[in-house]
Amino acid sequence: MESNERPTVAVIHLDHLRYNARQLMSTLGENQEILAIVKANAYGHGAPFIARTLEGCGVKKFGVATFSEGLELRAQGIKAEIFVLNGVMGPLKEYFSNRLYPAIFELSQLKQVSDYLNAESREFKICLKFDTGMGRLGFSPSQVDEVIGCIKGNSFLKVACVMTHLAKADDEQPDFTDRQFTLFRKLKDIIQERGLKGVAYSICNSAAFVDKRLDDFHWMRPGIVLYGCYPHPRHQTKIDLKPVLELKTKIISLKKMMPGAHIGYGATFVTQRESHVAILPVGYADGYPRLASNRGHMLVRGQRAPVVGRVSMDLTAIDVTDIKDVALHDDVTVIGQNGDLSVGAAEVATWADTIPYEILCGISPRVPRIYEGM
Repeated sequence: MESNERPTVAVIHLDHLRYNARQLMSTLGENQEILAIVKANAYGHGAPFIARTLEGCGVKKFGVATFSEGLELRAQGIKAEIFVLNGVMGPLKEYFSNRLYPAIFELSQLKQVSDYLNAESREFKICLKFDTGMGRLGFSPSQVDEVIGCIKGNSFLKVACVMTHLAKADDEQPDFTDRQFTLFRKLKDIIQERGLKGVAYSICNSAAFVDKRLDDFHWMRPGIVLYGCYPHPRHQTKIDLKPVLELKTKIISLKKMMPGAHIGYGATFVTQRESHVAILPVGYADGYPRLASNRGHMLVRGQRAPVVGRVSMDLTAIDVTDIKDVALHDDVTVIGQNGDLSVGAAEVATWADTIPYEILCGISPRVPRIYEGM
C-alpha cells in the first residue's frame, strides 16, 4: 500500500471462509445442503467475493435480504439460486428475469405473485415462511390451509422450501427452541398431508446448525458461522472456525504526553503518568464503535494497547506507553490476530454492548476490503 493512502483496511481471508464452509458442510446428512446467508454485504465482508468463493466450495443456494442485494450478485456473475428472504420488495418482472426467488410471508404477496404468474403463464419458485415464535415475518400457523389452497390452485407456483426462523437458538436453555421445532414439525406434517410434495424444509440457523439439530430438515441457513464467529461461547467446543475478517490500520501520529494531559472530545481521559499515545485513522465512521471509548483494546507489536479518550468519527487514540520500540507507522490490529494475541468481533461487541453481527455489518464502505487467498 502506498504511504499516502489511508491505511485502514479490512482484510478478508478467503481461505478461512473455505475452511469454515468445509467444516459446516461435513456435518450435513443425505439430502441436506446449505443456503448460505450473504445479506448485508455478506455481513460486511463483500457479498460478490464471498458468494463467488462459496460457489467454488459447492454452495448452490444463497440467501439475501433485499431485491437489490440479489441483483448485485447476479450482476457480478453469481449463477447459484438466490432467495430473497424479505419477500417481494421490487418489480416482479425483475425478480423473474433475474431468477430471484422470494420468501413469501403474507397472503397479499402470495396472491400478487400468483396473479402475475397466471398473467404470464409461467412457472416460478417461491419459499413460504411461517412464524413459529419469532414474532416477525411469516404466515401464522393457523393460515396453513389458506396458504396451501392458494398454492394448489395455481400450477405455476412452485414451492421450493417452507421455512421458519428461530428466535432463541443461541440461548443456553433450549425450551423455546424446542417449542419452535415441535410446531414446525407439525406444520411440515400438515403440509405433507395436504398433498404438497417435493418441498424442502428449513429451520436451522447458525446456532441450531452448530448444535447439530439438523434432523430431517433439508436446507441449513448458516450466517455468522461462515464468517468465523460463534453464535454463543458454548459453540467454540463444538466446531473449529477461523475468523474471515481482520480490521487493520497504522499509527499516523505518536505523541509524548505529560501527566495530567487530556485526550479526545470531552477530555474523558487524563494521563496519570508520562505517556506515549498513538493516534490511529479509524473511528466510528469506519464502524469502530464509539462505546469502545476508554473500554476497548487494540493490538500493537503483539501486545494490547488500551483505547484512551473517546472514539471520534475518523480517529482513535491508544496508549502505547508499555509497548517496547513502538514507532510511527507501526501496524495496528483493530480486529484480528497480532502475534499470539487476538481481538475478535465478539470481544469488540462486548465493549459496545452489542453483538458481533452488528460490529461486522457496521464496517463502513469507506474501508477498503482487501481479499487474500483468491
